[in-house]
Amino acid sequence: MSLLVILLGITIDKFAESVESIRKFDWFIHYSDWMRQKLRQWSIRNDTVILLITLFIPVAIVALIYQQLGDLLSLLAFVFSVAVFVFCIGPRDMHNRANKYVETLERGDQKETNELVTEILEGEPQPEEETQLIRRINEILLIATNNNFLGMVFWFVILGPVGAVLYRLNHVLLKSVRQENLEGQTDENNGYYQSTQLLFSILNWIPSHLTAITYAVSGSFVDAIHQWKIHKSYDHLDPDAANNMLIDTGLGAIQFETDHKVFDGQTIHDVLGLCRRTIIVWITIIALLTLAGWAS
Repeated sequence: MSLLVILLGITIDKFAESVESIRKFDWFIHYSDWMRQKLRQWSIRNDTVILLITLFIPVAIVALIYQQLGDLLSLLAFVFSVAVFVFCIGPRDMHNRANKYVETLERGDQKETNELVTEILEGEPQPEEETQLIRRINEILLIATNNNFLGMVFWFVILGPVGAVLYRLNHVLLKSVRQENLEGQTDENNGYYQSTQLLFSILNWIPSHLTAITYAVSGSFVDAIHQWKIHKSYDHLDPDAANNMLIDTGLGAIQFETDHKVFDGQTIHDVLGLCRRTIIVWITIIALLTLAGWAS
């Protein structure tokens, strides 16, 4: 069933653009802040325990609904799985935004270009030089392919809707506490921040490596694997280390270093092509595993 859910979910996300407008996680940020305050008032001081309780409640609700619907009618459970899958994508389609960015850049539409850059960077400081900006967009695309989609797909295949929700909510929470850190509301030594990082690193360890290896399969294998070997011994309980692995492996796969290219609109097209091929490889492998399971 996972394959059908994934294919239908991708189709809905691709052709129903209105879906992105309802894919909001502000409610979860408000809920997590409220939970932190309440649990500390109840004398629970361990930040890891607070994080796990915060995530457990929405994940348990999804698990309960899925089980109850499955007991009533398998079709209802299927529909619920598709809804959860679609909701957990993203939350923003960076590939579509990057495509539009290149188009507006070629048209010289500065206003729309600036709007797209703001959406792609998601609050990050904007590099002054266009080359550095395009480099950062490429990096975000290579990271987002895993963090926004393939990581969630991996946990959906393993644990169903529960896995997808756990991965996405942890990722949303990590981005929120990082933003708090950038704004000076917290710091890297904050226990809650560290616990959120650690949990996401654990959930992301396998998917990030699989994505990096698939970049190699989908592009220049030798160059990408060379970069992967450099990074594979790094501390991957650090999300930034995993992100750097995805960036360098992806750029190796399009032979950026060997060709001495300059970051421009073409490199964005190259990276987007690599990301699309990587997603196709994942879906193909999932399809083959599904067919093998049916055959047995």
